[in-house]
Amino acid sequence: MTAMVEVGFPDGRRNSYPQGTTLLEISREAGEEHRFPIIAAMLDNQVVDLRTPVDRDCRIEFLDLSSEPGIKAYQRSLAFVMIAAAGELFPGGEVTVEHSLSKGLYCELHLGREVTGKDIRQLQTRMEEIIQADLPLVKRMMSAAEAAAMFEQAGREEKAGLLRQLGDKTVSIYYCGQVYDYMHGVMAPSTGCLNKFELKHFPPGFILRFPEKEIPDRLPAFVEQPKLARIFLEAEEWGKILGCSYVSNLNDSIARGEIYDLIRVSEALHEKKIAQIADYVADNRRQVRLILIAGPSSSGKTTFAQRLGIQLRVNGLR
Repeated sequence: MTAMVEVGFPDGRRNSYPQGTTLLEISREAGEEHRFPIIAAMLDNQVVDLRTPVDRDCRIEFLDLSSEPGIKAYQRSLAFVMIAAAGELFPGGEVTVEHSLSKGLYCELHLGREVTGKDIRQLQTRMEEIIQADLPLVKRMMSAAEAAAMFEQAGREEKAGLLRQLGDKTVSIYYCGQVYDYMHGVMAPSTGCLNKFELKHFPPGFILRFPEKEIPDRLPAFVEQPKLARIFLEAEEWGKILGCSYVSNLNDSIARGEIYDLIRVSEALHEKKIAQIADYVADNRRQVRLILIAGPSSSGKTTFAQRLGIQLRVNGLR
């Protein structure tokens, strides 16, 4: 006789299922109760992907695009599809996800040449084809050492270096056909639900755009942020100069005892920037009457104000 497990739901219902039934199978019963696609689930208060088998009595809550974990899984899965599509279209090239920008993810294609709008359109078309095929996204657990060897063999040293630093931990590697990647967090069960996105050419890279949890049925209005984009690009260049473009590079600096040099250079750069602001204020002292400093709690506003005050005094201002 097949062993059964009892599953509780947020509305108080309790149903029994054969042990080993996946959350994806159970979610099909709950699909009509959700306005937006179910992407992941909470299993006893832990976020897991929908291919997770249920092997014990538990409580589950399905997560759609209107939830924070759900929309994060959507974004992560889209990025994976983008990486897979780029690998097919541009052999020998590489796509990197750099940072958040304009309610999306700023990414770069590294092809050894200038990236054109045609390249971005081809990438979007291939992504749409992968999504339409509704390919499964399958998780495989392996040791960090085994995963590092895989990425090293594929020439992806930045990923291999990070995995080597995890020691004897076990990691999740996701597969889409023959394409694989190390993704930090749960993913959608398949590509078919990732049908709302856009690639916007934003030289020298592009922006991967996707819905927000507040309006998961459409893309948000695009808001260009040129100043923030410029600062990010500057930080990227400084990372290259310092040999610290990836987290693994930073960890290596710590292991070699070189982190204090990195901190000192970073502090010197900050001081130079603050001095430039003070010089600008001094040069425009007749027009500048008030300096506003904005930022969230504990972001360094007070420290910045004190350092700026010192540089203003150097310019003869108080």
